[in-house]
Amino acid sequence: MRRTIVRQTTTAAIIVALGLALLVALLSGVAPFGSEAKGQDGDSAPSVVVWPGVGELHSGSSFAIMGTGFQPGQKIHVLVQTSVGRGFAGTVTNEITENVHPPIEAVDESGNFAARFDMGRFERVMSEGIAGITVTDADFNVLASTPVAMCDP
Repeated sequence: MRRTIVRQTTTAAIIVALGLALLVALLSGVAPFGSEAKGQDGDSAPSVVVWPGVGELHSGSSFAIMGTGFQPGQKIHVLVQTSVGRGFAGTVTNEITENVHPPIEAVDESGNFAARFDMGRFERVMSEGIAGITVTDADFNVLASTPVAMCDP
């Protein structure tokens, strides 16, 4: 009986501590709960995310790439960078703008985009580890980037 009470008390204390931590995060505006990075003009800075953030390095793998905070109608390029360990030291950058579905020519009128990237033949030029997804403007100036982990199945 005493052991059960100790477990319940410990569990309740953990739940209360987590609840307080969440409350502090919400009230203080700690990312990702309501704080926004600001661009030079006061608007939110462009950002890009990849889902899943960890994926299999396999020709059948697919990833969702989503961006927000871009200038409406802005022409963009989507690039993937990876280190290649097969006799080559360094990184390789491939433009995948036209290899995503649907192909991205520009962001929408709200400054957002979303597309699916199917690994396919890119499996041959990628290696296990951290790859980077970068979104650039028409002149290849970096606007946003995010990592994605590739695991060899």
